[in-house]
Amino acid sequence: MSERQIDADAHAKEWVSKAEQDYRTAVALEPTDVPDVVCFHCQQCVKKYLKATVAAYTEPVPRTHDLTELNKRAEVHEHSLARIYEALDTLNPYSVLIRYPGYNATVNDAESALDAMKRARAVLRRTDALSVLSE
Repeated sequence: MSERQIDADAHAKEWVSKAEQDYRTAVALEPTDVPDVVCFHCQQCVKKYLKATVAAYTEPVPRTHDLTELNKRAEVHEHSLARIYEALDTLNPYSVLIRYPGYNATVNDAESALDAMKRARAVLRRTDALSVLSE
């Protein structure tokens, strides 16, 4: 394994660690109490897993919140990620808007976000790039 790949794996592992913090936060919170926060952490978890996938392939990690854009970058290497676009569509609105007045998530939104996050996370953790790193 080259030094560059070792660095890429270390960088990807840091993204996985951050993603897991968001995952644990999202599942620990009660959707009926803080639906906005649940939705935000669900989106953040998947975003960071996608960034970990990009990083694992020694590519620069783009500064974006757009899950679809990130997935297109990762899917070049991991074709199984084509299966998660529906989950990404559910989560994408919760990156920025949810943190500002005028946009409020419902309990249904939070429950849907949790489901979408869990489905996308399961696929992402099984990719070639991350299956070893997320153990």
